[in-house]
Amino acid sequence: MGSSSEAWPPPPRGANEGPIPVGITLDNKYLVRQVLGKGSMGMVYLARDVALERDVAVKVFLPRYSADEKVAKRFRREAVAMASVRHDNVVQIFAFGDYDGHPYFVMEYIPGHTVANLVESANDRGEQLYFDVVLGILAQVCRGLDAVHKCRIVHRDVKPANMLIGPRFRVAVMDFGLVELVQGAVSVRDLAGTPLYLAPELIRREPVAEDKLYLSDIYALGISTYEMLTG
Repeated sequence: MGSSSEAWPPPPRGANEGPIPVGITLDNKYLVRQVLGKGSMGMVYLARDVALERDVAVKVFLPRYSADEKVAKRFRREAVAMASVRHDNVVQIFAFGDYDGHPYFVMEYIPGHTVANLVESANDRGEQLYFDVVLGILAQVCRGLDAVHKCRIVHRDVKPANMLIGPRFRVAVMDFGLVELVQGAVSVRDLAGTPLYLAPELIRREPVAEDKLYLSDIYALGISTYEMLTG
């Protein structure tokens, strides 16, 4: 998930195949309507919460990873991490379940596009994003990451593709597939994330103190800001 995050909208044409059949109702509550996106290890569906009458997103493992215990633990850790953070600038999770041996979790659906899409669109037009637009995005992502870090969580894959812009210019941090829980001690961290946004100390495999773990997210946010400003 590090280098190919799910940018939910728009749905791929003809993408109705996956571990969860379109048209079924999960847990007697979530009616699966269509595929929104597919990453390296997971797939995201658009579903309808029939009880609360709202759209939700359902993220599920791809079948080939279901037997990998390490990856399965990471998937559950992503759900737990998302559930522990309650903030308007972080995508919220509602439920965790299993369909025919395929673990999934249900999260809020935010229609819109990613910051990466926004930058790419500006580049295609030969333009740059307005400075106040970048500041508006940056302020919200900072608030979201602050909430994440206060829960002793390091995102580890901060980048424009994982910043979702929804209605009324709400920006939410998404995709916690590489999340790390701060548990104390100084350690050499696993090299995980998207290469262009990795902090130098991670690439050099240097030991990082517990109170400095979050700084790699700040570095990645700095790189993301540079990308937003320069295209």
